[in-house]
Amino acid sequence: MTSRRLEIEVPPGELAVVFRRFVDAPPELVFAVWTEPEHLRNWWGPSQFKLVVCESDPRAGGRYRFVQRAPDGQEHTFHGVYREVDRPQRPVRTFVYAGAPGDESVETLTFKRDGRGTLIEATHVALGGEVATNNWAFPYLDEQHVQYNMELLTRADALLLGRQTYDHLSVAYTRMAEHAPGHVPMDFIDRMNSIPKYVASTTSRELTWNATVIDGDVASFVDDLKRNAGQSLLKYGNGPLDATLMEHGLIDEFHLFLTPVAIGKGKHLFESIDTAPHLRLVDVTRFDSGVLILVYAPK
Repeated sequence: MTSRRLEIEVPPGELAVVFRRFVDAPPELVFAVWTEPEHLRNWWGPSQFKLVVCESDPRAGGRYRFVQRAPDGQEHTFHGVYREVDRPQRPVRTFVYAGAPGDESVETLTFKRDGRGTLIEATHVALGGEVATNNWAFPYLDEQHVQYNMELLTRADALLLGRQTYDHLSVAYTRMAEHAPGHVPMDFIDRMNSIPKYVASTTSRELTWNATVIDGDVASFVDDLKRNAGQSLLKYGNGPLDATLMEHGLIDEFHLFLTPVAIGKGKHLFESIDTAPHLRLVDVTRFDSGVLILVYAPK
């Protein structure tokens, strides 16, 4: 999740401060980052403090509590109650610092699109960097993995695919609709089959699976989808298409599913990129299986 700018306003005659932060992320993700413990513990509070308690129950009447430990060992507690929750647009909650228990403020958070969509790339990668043959990832498709992927898919308005990824996924999920494997929920399969897809291909013109071939310049097409249509796109896989998208700064986040499998041979992550663009780490999620979700954004 990349922050683009911050605006601060103090309305005259009011005991209030208004912060407006513009980020390249959908409201659903921003809501989760502000309310869910697995995200809060990655950013809440000064970096030199350690967040030793991180509790949050984002529903009306639910409570949150954070305890920070300073470098000198002193602990600072913050807590409050969620008064209203309209997921994913608007949580309203009280804010109290335990060191000043008589001073209570109210935070009203509003998350909304500013008209520009996002493009997230999700890719399985082995410890040796291999990304092509994902059979090694199957044993790690557990409940945590499926839930994370379902959240990504639910937030997306459409999929952006290269031709080879389209060929593989269209066959696989069409079959799953009739014979669903036990580790993939039916609602995920249904969403994969029904969501619109845009495919970058110079050879395939007639597509099925609710897919459309991108006509003309791919970069212009994707930029128009994000900028003018405000669509949030999800791209599976890493390959030649990335060279074009990264050259034009169109990928907002890379979600790399680092899987504890020692494979080095084969096609590798960012194999088509020769310009060495720099990325910054914005989030890490750890699954019980040992899989790490490393989220990077362009610098």
